[in-house]
Amino acid sequence: MTDGPIDTYSLSPMQLGIVADNPLADGPSLDVIQLECDLESDLDIDTFAAAWQRAADRHGALRTAFRIGGDGEVRQEVYPPMPFPITVVTGDWESFLRTDRAHGFRVDRLPLVRGAVQRKAGAVRFLLTFHHSVLDGRSLLLLLREVFATYDALRTGTVPDLPPVVPYRAFIDWLSTRDDTVERDFWRATLSDLPGPTLVAGNRRKTSAIQHTEHDLQLTEELSERLREVARECGGTLNTVMQAAWAVLLGRCHGREDVVFGAVRSVRRNTVPGSDTMVGLMLNTLPVRARVGASSTVRELIVALRGQAVQVRDHQHASLMEIQRATAGERLFDTLVVFENFLLDAALRAQGDAWTKRRFRVLRQPNYPLVLQVFAERAVLLKLLHDESRFSAGTIAGYAEHLHEIMTAIAANPDRPLADLAALPAGQVARAVIRPAAGHGHPDVSPVVAERASATPNAVAVDAGTGEVSWAELDRWAWRVAGALGAVGCVAGTVVAMHAEVAPSTAAGLLGILRTGAACLLLDPEMPQKRRAALADRAGATMLLPGSDRTGQWPAHLTMVDPDDAPDVPVLPSVVRATAAAVLLDVAGDGSPPAPVVLPRSVLAELAGRAAALSGLAPADIVAWRGAGPAAWLLEACSALSSGAVLQAGNAPEERATVAFAGGADVAELGVWAAAHGSRLRAAVVAGGDRVRLPFPVQCLAGPVEAGYPVTSTTPTRTAKTVVGSAGAYLVDDLGRLMPAGHSGRLCLTGAGLAIGYAGDPVRTADRFRPDPFGDRRGARVFLGDEVARVSPEGDLELAASPADAVRAEPDVADAAVTTVDGRRVAVVVPAPGATIAPALLLRRTRAASTGRQSLGGVVVVPRLPRTGAGGVDPVALAGLVAAAPPVDEDPDDQGVRGRIAAIWADVLGCGPDEERELATGDRDFFELGGHSLFALSVALRISEAFGVDVPARWIFDAPTVPEFAARLA
Repeated sequence: MTDGPIDTYSLSPMQLGIVADNPLADGPSLDVIQLECDLESDLDIDTFAAAWQRAADRHGALRTAFRIGGDGEVRQEVYPPMPFPITVVTGDWESFLRTDRAHGFRVDRLPLVRGAVQRKAGAVRFLLTFHHSVLDGRSLLLLLREVFATYDALRTGTVPDLPPVVPYRAFIDWLSTRDDTVERDFWRATLSDLPGPTLVAGNRRKTSAIQHTEHDLQLTEELSERLREVARECGGTLNTVMQAAWAVLLGRCHGREDVVFGAVRSVRRNTVPGSDTMVGLMLNTLPVRARVGASSTVRELIVALRGQAVQVRDHQHASLMEIQRATAGERLFDTLVVFENFLLDAALRAQGDAWTKRRFRVLRQPNYPLVLQVFAERAVLLKLLHDESRFSAGTIAGYAEHLHEIMTAIAANPDRPLADLAALPAGQVARAVIRPAAGHGHPDVSPVVAERASATPNAVAVDAGTGEVSWAELDRWAWRVAGALGAVGCVAGTVVAMHAEVAPSTAAGLLGILRTGAACLLLDPEMPQKRRAALADRAGATMLLPGSDRTGQWPAHLTMVDPDDAPDVPVLPSVVRATAAAVLLDVAGDGSPPAPVVLPRSVLAELAGRAAALSGLAPADIVAWRGAGPAAWLLEACSALSSGAVLQAGNAPEERATVAFAGGADVAELGVWAAAHGSRLRAAVVAGGDRVRLPFPVQCLAGPVEAGYPVTSTTPTRTAKTVVGSAGAYLVDDLGRLMPAGHSGRLCLTGAGLAIGYAGDPVRTADRFRPDPFGDRRGARVFLGDEVARVSPEGDLELAASPADAVRAEPDVADAAVTTVDGRRVAVVVPAPGATIAPALLLRRTRAASTGRQSLGGVVVVPRLPRTGAGGVDPVALAGLVAAAPPVDEDPDDQGVRGRIAAIWADVLGCGPDEERELATGDRDFFELGGHSLFALSVALRISEAFGVDVPARWIFDAPTVPEFAARLA
C-alpha cells in the first residue's frame, strides 16, 4: 500500500464472514470472482483503461482493504486514488485465467480489484478479477455500465451522465444504528431445535489447488413456466420453488428430514437513499431451514419456505457467524443457493447497440464447496458450482439428474407427498447399489473330504505334529462322529456344541456333525464357563462333543457324546438343503449377552471360497491352522479342507506353512507368528480386520461375519474396499432410504454370504435381516449393519475411517483400539514386531487425521489387546488397561504449544493468569470467556504470525478449546 487510508469503518455482516474465512497468506484464496469480457475488435485499450481508472477514483470499494488489529477489531480502509492495475497478457489466455484465479487475494492488501487485457487476432479480451468482499453482482453491473459510458464519453470528448456517488460507508453507518438483539433472538428461536448441521461435502483432499467447476442444468421453457405457475398457486416465488427442490435433494443426500442451507439475499432496499446505485457488497448469507418429512407435501414445503422468507426480511442484517455461534457453535451448512433474475451477459447485451457485440462470462471460486446458482431467464438455467476436491463429476451429474426429476415432479403436482420426490432416479439407483455377482461355486467341505478319501486316501489331510492324518482316516473319523451322534438321536436341526480346538478330532467333529444334518455351535476354549452355558442355552444346543475338556462343568441338559466309544460304522448321509443351519458363532464381542449367529451350509462354502480365491489356495499348500477364536478356526479349517490343502496343526513344524489365516483375536498376533515361523509363507488372509503388515501380500476380508466377511482390500491401511463378487452392498439413511452414490450411510450387505439370523433372538434377526428391495430373486434378504460407509460414484465401497485407523496406519503399530475414558479418547496400541513406540510422537502425528472433538487425547502401549471369547476387543479390560497405565497425552513440546496458544487467547480476551491456565488445560473455551468473531479474527492473525502457518478464524469456531485447537494446528 502507498499512502495511508483516507477513511476507515467497520464491516457488513457478510464482509465479516468472508474475511474470517480467508487466511492472511499469499496463494490460493476463496471468494474470488472473474469477469471475462469479449469486446469489440476496434476497442481503444488505452481509453478503456482510463475509463476504469476514473471508476476506481470515484468508488472507494475499488480501493479498499481490510485491517485486522491485535485487539480483535476488524476495519475496512479506503485509500486515496491510485493507478488502477491492468496487466497486458501476451501468452495463452486460458492459462492466464487459471493462474490469475489461483493467485487469489490477501484481504489485508491492495488491490482487491485488478484487470487484464489482451489484443489478439483482431479481438480484445478484458478480465476483471475481484474479491467478493468489496463487490456484489449489482455493483458489477453498475460498474460495467459506468465504465463503458465513460469510455464512450472519452472517445467523443463529452461528459458521461453518471449518478452521484453514494459512499459505501453510508450503508455501514446505517447498519451500526440497528439493535441486533431482536435479530439474534429471532434466529435462535428459528434454529433452536435443529437436529444438527447439514454438511454434505466431506473433507477437502490434500491439495494446494482450489478449483471450482460448473455443471449446467438447462430447463425447458415449458418446465420453467410451469414452475412459475406452481409458485403463484402456492403463494410463493420461483426462488421459493427452487429452494424447496434443493431442500428435498439435500434431505436425500444428508439422510435427514430437517435440513438447513444458505441463501444469499440482497439487502439494498430500505436502507439508505441512493442504495440502488451504491458500489459495494450489499448482500448477506443467511440460513434457510426446511422440514422435508415424507408425510408433507410440496405445497406445504413451499408455503413454509415462503413464510420463513417473509419473516426474515426484518432480520436479514444478522451476522451469519454470530447466528452459527449462538445456535450451533459450528458451521451450520456447506451449500448455498444464489437466485438471480438474469444472466449478466443477457442483461448487458439486452441494452442494444454496441452491447450486442460483447460477450461476458463470470467465473467464480466461492467460499462454499457446493453452490446452486439459479438464473431466472425465460428458460431457467441452473449451475452447480462445486469444489473438485470434494465432489466428483459423477456425483454432481447425479445431483443434477435428481434435481431435474424433483422439479419435474413439482411441476406435475405440487400436492404430491415429498416422499415421492425423494425417490432416487433409476440411474442413481443403479450407481448406488453394488449388485452381487454369481457365487464362487466353491465346493462344500464334507463332499470334498469324501472325494479326497476315495481319490488319494493316503495323502495327508491334517498334520498334527505328533502324527499325520490321511484323507481316508479323516473321512472314517468323521463318519464315526456321525454314527455316535446318530445313536443318541442327532438329526437335522439338532445343535451340537463343540470347542474350536486345533486338533484333527475337532476337524472330524465338524464334518461328522454336518453329515448328520445337524448344526455345530463352535465355542472358544478360553470362554468362561458361565458364558459358555449361556451361549449353549441361547443357541438351543442339546448335545456336546467335549474334545479335550471332558471334565469341565457343562450344562446338565447337554448330552455328552464320545465318538471314541462309537463303532466305526458309516451311517447314511442326511439329505440337507444348502440353506439349513451349519455353524453357529457368537458375534457379541463387546461384553453383551451372547448372540449366536447361524450360518447356513451355503455360507461355509462361500466363506471358504472367498478366502481360497484371495490366497490362491491349492492342494499343494500347507495351511497354518492356529485357530485363535472360532471364526478363525472355521475359516482355516473349511478353506483348507474344501481346497484339498493340508491343515498344519498342533506341534507340526510351523515353518513349513505356505498360507496363513487370521481372524478376530489373531490379527494382532499374525505378524509375530509370521516373523518366527513364516519363512515359506507366500500369502496371508486376514478376516474380521485389515491391519497387519507382513513381507508378502496380505489379503483382507472385512465386514461382519453375518454377511460372510464380504469386503476385500489388498492394502491394509486403505479405507477403500472392493465388495467380493458374490456380495452386494448399498447404503441407507436413518429412515431406511437408499443413499445416493457419493454419500455416507449405514452399510447394507446382500448376496450369497448372509447368515440365517440370530439363534433364540427373533427380534434382533428381524431388525438386522430384512427383505432386500433391490434383490433380483424372490425372498432375497439384506443384512443391515452398524458400520458407516460410502459408495463412491465409481462404484467402490469406502469404509469410514476412524481415529483408530489413523493410529493403525502408523508403520510401528501392529494393532490398535480406541476407548473413551473420562470423556477423553485414548488409543491403546500394540507395537509391530521389533518396533518401539514413542507415545507422544505417535499422538502428535495422528492427531491431524481427526480434528476437533474427535481428536485423540492419549496413547497407551500394550503387548496385546485384551479380547473376549468371541475374538472382539474386550471394552472392560481395555478401560482397565488405560486406568492402570495412564495414557501419555503430551510431551514438553505439546505443553509449550498449548501454553503459547493460551497466552495469545488470554491476551486478546483480557484474561487473568487463572483463566489463562484454564484455557491451557481445556477447562474453558474461547467463547465462554467472551470471545466473538472479531476476537477470533485477531487470534487467527496472531497465531498465523507466531507459528508461521495460515490459520482462518473458522478454526476457533470448530475447535474452541486450546487442546482441540492445538490438535488442529498440529
